[in-house]
Amino acid sequence: MAIKLLVVDDHEIIRHGLASLFRGSEVRVCGEAASGDEAVRGARRLEPQVVLLNVILVAMGLSNQEIADSLEISVETVKEHMQNLLRKISVSDRTQAAVWVLRHGLA
Repeated sequence: MAIKLLVVDDHEIIRHGLASLFRGSEVRVCGEAASGDEAVRGARRLEPQVVLLNVILVAMGLSNQEIADSLEISVETVKEHMQNLLRKISVSDRTQAAVWVLRHGLA
């Protein structure tokens, strides 16, 4: 059974590049979004199992407010997703998350 993935990035070339990486794998890109609003609408409509967000925002050291502004979502939503991200990659803070991103070649 394929894993449904929603790809979110404000750069179209990045979205298409990520989508092409998953072709022929067990991951099926069910949709793409260019903004936070599009991501929320797409997630509600498509019900993906995974949403791949532009995690480079964390490595760039942006504040929760700056991330919220960039993605056009609330600060509370950023905080919730940040906690989920930290838990999923088994780190305890944003600094460790930034190191994780660099070690995994995502920045």
